[in-house]
Amino acid sequence: HFLTAKLFGVQVNEFSMFMGPVLWKKQVGETLYSVRLIPIGGFCAMEGEDADTDNPRSFQKAAWWKRLIILVAGVLSYGISRMLNK
Repeated sequence: HFLTAKLFGVQVNEFSMFMGPVLWKKQVGETLYSVRLIPIGGFCAMEGEDADTDNPRSFQKAAWWKRLIILVAGVLSYGISRMLNK
């Protein structure tokens, strides 16, 4: 859903592969890309996803249909990664 959020102009603060302590990170523009120690999951931290913000590019400020598509893309990417790991 990282690509979907970017496509819809939502600010992505961090995109991480895996969880836990950071092994590698690199700031590119507004997004921090990271690889973490525990090889399960990953995340895409979008502006305004968990807290109120005045940022016009926050997840909260996106149209409802854009938020829906971004969330569905996250579920689909999780499902695809689960199928690939079987």
